[in-house]
Amino acid sequence: MVRALEVEHDAELAGFVAALHAARVPVRTFEERGKVVLAVPGVELVSVVRSLHQRWYNGDRGWSGAAHTSPAGAGMGGVLVQIRRFPAVTFLLAIAAAIYPFLLSLPQGEVGTVAAWLLVVDVAAGTDVSLARLAGDAQVWRWFTPMFVHFSLMHLVFNCAVVFEFGRRIEGARGGGTLWLLVAITGLIGNLAQVAMGTSPLYGGLSGVAYGLVGYVLARQRRDAGNPWWRMHPAIPLSMLIFLVLFSTGVTGLFGMHVANAAHWGGFVSGVLLGLLAGGASRLDRSAGAS
Repeated sequence: MVRALEVEHDAELAGFVAALHAARVPVRTFEERGKVVLAVPGVELVSVVRSLHQRWYNGDRGWSGAAHTSPAGAGMGGVLVQIRRFPAVTFLLAIAAAIYPFLLSLPQGEVGTVAAWLLVVDVAAGTDVSLARLAGDAQVWRWFTPMFVHFSLMHLVFNCAVVFEFGRRIEGARGGGTLWLLVAITGLIGNLAQVAMGTSPLYGGLSGVAYGLVGYVLARQRRDAGNPWWRMHPAIPLSMLIFLVLFSTGVTGLFGMHVANAAHWGGFVSGVLLGLLAGGASRLDRSAGAS
């Protein structure tokens, strides 16, 4: 690889590198002595990258084919692009959406075949829920599958929106494998926390995972502040934390809403811990591709 540019990191850099990728200009980035180095595979591309860099910072972005700005810069017109860029989180949400039509009778307490396989326990063998029963049943998939149980379209859509917003950042920065590992761990811990605190078998949803991803991103904002994937308007995670605390007061019970608060807290705390354990600042190879 040949060095083409050595620049200071700023809010525009991630968008510029993303635009290079969109224009099929092969470029890699890494940090060195506090600066970001852009490297290309051949000397013939050095002048190309430098010229495009100058045009980008002069406001000429027509060559990019799209307006790449920041990790949060996905408008409605770019939804399909976002889906293609984040296959791991898209696949997760596709599973949840595909399962939902088979769960429409759950709010009335009618457990169909699919729901029976997804609930935390086999209700045909009894509705008592405990950690001892989970361990004794040997149906290990039930430790995870309640995350795919949703009781209304609003429940599904809200959870999917949060998971996509935070999950794509994790997939972009750390890869789809890390995202799925986080989903499995935070989903498991949230589920076990809910069971430990006492619950009906009729609970579920991706909200425990969603709070796990929120916790992970907040932790990475502290440990890896230079990575543009973790940047977002503070109102987004703040609103999630407000809901977390508000729901925990039990106020939702006044409106007939029963929220799995233990799953939320279990997911959130485990996500924060995993984010802190993930290490310090990372290289910008992946994060430079944000859009």
